[in-house]
Amino acid sequence: LLYPLLMESSNGVADKLADYYGQEAFVHWMNTTARSLDMRSTHFSDPSGLSPGNISTSDDLFRLTAYLADKKTFIWGITRTPSKTLVASDGSSYPVANFNKFFDRPDFIGGKVGYTDEANHTMVSLFSFSVGGETRRVAFIVLQSKDFTADTKALVSWFGKASKSKGGADNAACASCTQ
Repeated sequence: LLYPLLMESSNGVADKLADYYGQEAFVHWMNTTARSLDMRSTHFSDPSGLSPGNISTSDDLFRLTAYLADKKTFIWGITRTPSKTLVASDGSSYPVANFNKFFDRPDFIGGKVGYTDEANHTMVSLFSFSVGGETRRVAFIVLQSKDFTADTKALVSWFGKASKSKGGADNAACASCTQ
């Protein structure tokens, strides 16, 4: 179920997973996990992310991104999968297509897209860059976007240029600091 959840942002799958554990218990677990990751400004009201009561910040999403990059790398692998056909025990096939436009880029480690009326288009992504001869992971978090693909492309391009310029990425300010 992680494939349709992460590749297509399937709200139905999120609700079915929560139903298995109990909606209230599942949301409680989500909030407990957020607190354990020091995501102090994050609160979940429902498992799918559709409720206006679900809130987070770019700082908290960065903490989640770093945790997944260090401890749950298989999640990023799923978000890079172009397509997958899931086969049920009765033999029924369910094709899943990735909504993420970056899944085929070699520098793309992984990411998740989303949309709600309140948050508009959103994307959390992780890319790899060569900085000073070392490979570095760089997170890009786009919130309140009208076009998360174009905004992420612009940020990745900007960082790529900054990391190659004299002084490298050390002279590049973080995006949240410049807003």
